[in-house]
Amino acid sequence: MDSQGLATLAIIIGIGLAALGPGIGMGIATAAAINAIARQPEVEGKARNMLIFGIVFMEVLVIYAIFAVFLAKYLFKLF
Repeated sequence: MDSQGLATLAIIIGIGLAALGPGIGMGIATAAAINAIARQPEVEGKARNMLIFGIVFMEVLVIYAIFAVFLAKYLFKLF
């Protein structure tokens, strides 16, 4: 495998790992929000807003990681 193929493989693995953590975190956060709403239905609006706010931050982490991988690839030419 040549260096271009290895760089492509590194980018794919980097993006996959960058999406793994926040994906697991979103599942845990969603389960916790559903559990909280099931226990106390009166906090539905507050729990939903906090869930959306948390998911937005998790998605931003994925976007930053993808940006960092492409920055390393094209700007700093690390691969």
